[in-house]
Amino acid sequence: MAFSWWDPSIIQLVTWNDFQEGTCFEPTIERGYNELEFIQDRVREWKEDFPFTQEDLRRPLELYKLRYTLAATTEQEAAIQAATTALFEGNAELFRAKAAETGITVDMDDLKPLLRQ
Repeated sequence: MAFSWWDPSIIQLVTWNDFQEGTCFEPTIERGYNELEFIQDRVREWKEDFPFTQEDLRRPLELYKLRYTLAATTEQEAAIQAATTALFEGNAELFRAKAAETGITVDMDDLKPLLRQ
């Protein structure tokens, strides 16, 4: 069902008490990316040309892990920054290209959370 009459500039999604009450939108070991994928599907209902995919949801975590746990090289850091900029600008194609330049991989079947000790 497309909402031709509804074209918001911003949609605010709010949780209360986040992890304590289980209302977070972040990937979790128990639920994976379900909530984020659901939101992405709803956006696609009113914006059919929405360019981001479920695989794109997994890239930021892999970029984060490269930056903060694997000591990214100078070239990788530049690609991470360029990918981040492209993401915030809504440029999915450039985001994917710059993320690929870092050498990260995305496994759609495996949630690889960053567990803190």
